Amino acid sequence: MAKLLVLFDPADDATIEVAHAIHEGARSVRFAESDLMRLPGAVDDPRAARVRELPELDVLIAYDAIAFGGAGASLERLGQLLRDAEPLGMSGKLANKLGSVFPVAEPATVGSEHPLWPLLAPMSRYGMILVPPGYAGPSGEPEDLVASSRRLGKRLIDIAGWIVHARSHHHH
Repeated sequence: MAKLLVLFDPADDATIEVAHAIHEGARSVRFAESDLMRLPGAVDDPRAARVRELPELDVLIAYDAIAFGGAGASLERLGQLLRDAEPLGMSGKLANKLGSVFPVAEPATVGSEHPLWPLLAPMSRYGMILVPPGYAGPSGEPEDLVASSRRLGKRLIDIAGWIVHARSHHHH
């Protein structure tokens, strides 16, 4: 079954809440595997302190989908992590993995530039399949951030599952 990594910088409560919601959404899918990790460093929030740190960048290779998230200054830390992952990415080890970023707030208007979009650029350069977050629920009406985050986790694991299944039928 597909494996998702939810990797976040626990700079604020909203990021921690959204990361947990994505993880819960993925775990709601039968047989799905989802891990929650945080960027290395000291944390004040006890919920974040219970989440294990990313031990090394090579861990990213083990996942079919990776959701990165943070807010404010932590976006630069995530950007640096993606730049540090360039040897993995340019060697093809991240190619065809799903990549997503999760916001902790909705953009002001549809089509507005969200500060997380620049994080998608290195992922696309590494050949990852980008899955942008959505803000509308199944009915097309806006939904709250926790609900949309759970839906993103489920969506990532569902799509990753389809890819894993398709690969199992690959004939040489």
